[in-house]
Amino acid sequence: MDTICGSNRLTSYDMLPVGAILKIPSRDGILHSIKKGQDIHAVAAYYRVPVAKILAENRIRNYDFVQEGAALFIPDAKPMDMVPGFIWPTLSRALSCGYGWRRDPFTSERDFHKGLDIRARYEWVKATKYGKVTYAGWLGGYGMAVLIAHPGGYKSLYGHLSRITVREGQYVKQGQVIAKSGNTGRSTGPHLHFELIKSGAHLNPRGHLK
Repeated sequence: MDTICGSNRLTSYDMLPVGAILKIPSRDGILHSIKKGQDIHAVAAYYRVPVAKILAENRIRNYDFVQEGAALFIPDAKPMDMVPGFIWPTLSRALSCGYGWRRDPFTSERDFHKGLDIRARYEWVKATKYGKVTYAGWLGGYGMAVLIAHPGGYKSLYGHLSRITVREGQYVKQGQVIAKSGNTGRSTGPHLHFELIKSGAHLNPRGHLK
């Protein structure tokens, strides 16, 4: 049933209109629409299916002709996000500063902290969810930072890093190592600054992390 829902872009199979015409695939899989900036290699990596298998299933000889908006059937798809939603980016879940109003450690003035400061001393940092790296490098007070765009208009930011292991334009899976925490930028000690953003508005990550 999940394959039928995925192939017909249904959110539920409990109620279907009389006369509805459904695509019934001959094997398990889902229908995927190529998004802007996405190529077949990224799709194959996300669903853990070989490129050749996707091309063969869709009768495509050259993947260069797969363009934005193209609908591909992904046989035996197994999405990388094994945990729904967002996962903690570090093994540590201890916080040195939470989300919300606080006293700035440098100026002592009251300001709004847009994310979480996680006590992670030079610890490997993982992608909270599948997405595309839109920035990887120096980012002002954040120091060395990584920004990832996720489906649904979400973005995650990882700051004060000591090392970055991904590059701009790269697609990453949930749980993939992207960096190592550190003490770069406007920082008072080794930790990870983590932000979660939805359509330009900052969210409290504590309410979304699993």
